[in-house]
Amino acid sequence: MRQTHNKGLIGILVIIVLAIITLSYFNVDLQKVANEPSAEKNIEYVTEQTTTFWKANLEKPFNEFWKTVVIGELWNTFKKSIEETSKQPAPEVQQQPIEEIR
Repeated sequence: MRQTHNKGLIGILVIIVLAIITLSYFNVDLQKVANEPSAEKNIEYVTEQTTTFWKANLEKPFNEFWKTVVIGELWNTFKKSIEETSKQPAPEVQQQPIEEIR
C-alpha cells in the first residue's frame, strides 16, 4: 500500500511540473496571476470552504482516528515494545582482533 501512495504522489508532482512547463510555454506569468485580486479572492474562498468542510465533516472522525488508532494502538504498542526491550539484558558482544577480521 505504501508503494502505491508514493507512486500517486510522484504522479501528482509530475503533473504539476508539466502544467507549469505548459503554462510557461504559453507565456503565462504565474506570479502575476497569483497576485491579481481575483486570484487572491479565489484562493481565500477555497481556503475558507476547505476549512469549513474540514471542521464540519472531517475534524471529529480524524481526531477520533488519531486518538484510537495512532495514539491508542500504534504508539502504545511501540511504547510497550521499547519497555520490554529495555527490560531484557543486553546481548554480549565478542570482539575479534582486527587481524582475524581481514
